[in-house]
Order: sequence, then C-alpha cells, then structure tokens
Amino acid sequence: MVYFKKGDETWGNELTPPISVQEVRLPHLTRVYPNPANNFVYVKLTNYKTGSHAHISIIDLKGKPVYSGSFNNDRLKINVSHWPSGMFMFIITAKGFETNGKFIVNH
Repeated sequence: MVYFKKGDETWGNELTPPISVQEVRLPHLTRVYPNPANNFVYVKLTNYKTGSHAHISIIDLKGKPVYSGSFNNDRLKINVSHWPSGMFMFIITAKGFETNGKFIVNH
C-alpha cells in the first residue's frame, strides 16, 4: 500500500496495524508487562521510595480516562480483563518526574 500516487510517482510507506508495542523502559519506569496484556497489566517502578506518592492515569486512544490510581509500593497490578481490546496510553507522575508510554490490551 502506498500513501500517495500522482502519475507514475509514488511516495509513502506501507501501513500495517500494530499487534504489540515494544516493552517500555524509561528512566523511572522499569517495566509495563505483559504487552500485549489480556487480564492484568503490571507496572513496576524503579527508584520508588515509600511515601513518594506516584500516580498513574490511563486513557484510551479517544482520550477517555479508563484508570487512575496510586502506587503503594514499587509495583501496581491493574485488572484490564473488562477493558476493550486496543491501545492505551499512560502517564505516571511523582515528585521530581513525569513519564508516559503505551501498551496494548488484546483479548
């Protein structure tokens, strides 16, 4: 598939839908796994200090909030079994940092 064609000239790249997203590794975020997720997704923070009040917000691709929560320790388990299949974006905030990423739910 070519994005654009004018006469004999074509340009663009083939567009294929994603079936997974690379595992997220960010400075303050160790892992978001499994990816794609089916029933649960786990978020594990590095450099987490008890009482640091890290918070996560997750939205779907339409911008609709689907989850909001706080970390009580360095790992958070989120039940995604009732979420529709698709890609989701997250943002994690804590004192001194903010990071974001994405993952896929596939049932």
